[in-house]
Amino acid sequence: MRTLMFVFLIFALANAVTVDYSGNATFCNEDTFQFRETNLAELPTGSYSGAFYQSLSNGNGTTGLFSCFYGGALLPPTQYSAYFENASTFAQNNPATASVEKASAFIATTYLSLHEVSASGVIQSFSLIGGGGGANSFSWIAATDNGNGGLRTSTYSGLRGSLSVNLTVVYSDVFGVLDTVGGPIITPLSTQTIIEIGGFEYQNPANQIRLSMAVGTGETNQSFSLTGATQLTSGDGSAGTTFTAGNVVSADGIESNISVSIVAGTMPNLANQLVGRQMVDGVKVSPSVHLVNVEFPAGAQRIVWEISQAAGSRPPFRLEPSSSQETESKIVTSDSSSSQSELPSISSEDLRSGVPANNGFLAMLSIVAIFVTYL
Repeated sequence: MRTLMFVFLIFALANAVTVDYSGNATFCNEDTFQFRETNLAELPTGSYSGAFYQSLSNGNGTTGLFSCFYGGALLPPTQYSAYFENASTFAQNNPATASVEKASAFIATTYLSLHEVSASGVIQSFSLIGGGGGANSFSWIAATDNGNGGLRTSTYSGLRGSLSVNLTVVYSDVFGVLDTVGGPIITPLSTQTIIEIGGFEYQNPANQIRLSMAVGTGETNQSFSLTGATQLTSGDGSAGTTFTAGNVVSADGIESNISVSIVAGTMPNLANQLVGRQMVDGVKVSPSVHLVNVEFPAGAQRIVWEISQAAGSRPPFRLEPSSSQETESKIVTSDSSSSQSELPSISSEDLRSGVPANNGFLAMLSIVAIFVTYL
């Protein structure tokens, strides 16, 4: 068994995210995740604001992951990831509306609404749709940071009165672990989204905030619960996609377990016709939509929670329990078919120079830690 540790610094917002060390972890590695050349840029000025990310194999564009995180008038914050076995076939003028017809895998997530809920039901609701969505809609601002080393971030910040929502997407050109809430895994074929909610004005502090999202991908063939996360997967190999929702949240600086509810939905639930059309083109098996709902601890004023999505391969996952407690989920299926292995040993010099590890993994990052702080 071999492990490594390294430190990166990333900044999502000036007062939001910093990085330090983390502990070791053991993984089930279904695929080899090699170093990939990555690039992050803001979308061209126009109807949509956000960022566009590309991850190319070995820097020569043989295969490519293309991801766009954006929003606009009458659109909810939206993120898609499309994997191409031939990156040169991805053609776009505006990444938000790009054709994904030649993609081998496609997945999209839309962030729909926040609700205050009690035992008797929904008390009040706030749509996350951009300006023009009514009195409860948000104004959104996008910012990107090409970061330090192999980590990059794109932050979409929404504000409605005192209520703020930050959606920070983290990208990596190496395989590693982020020491944010739940210790999520990140690869060059996945993106990690840190969701921060603050300043919610409860009608009753005994109530909870519910976040509602929609996930669009191929027909789901496996759903299961892990320690610290719930996953929704579709397809195999380069056609594989994964949506991962954390079962651990930080509420006012205290970590606790939460339950994630995933139920079948329909295409209109995406609330975004642009990504709906891309699903029709990009999903090679029957398209499906799932509604994801998560409720946070009662009365919380500062919430930090995370999800991720991956295309082109299913990411590895940790087999042994992490430091967090066992979690619960409304979708539970076990997967015991994979073998256990641990991350390869690689020095910080290897990371800087891109020298491959002995077993063929290139420039991998085992341990990255993020601590979320607030002014």
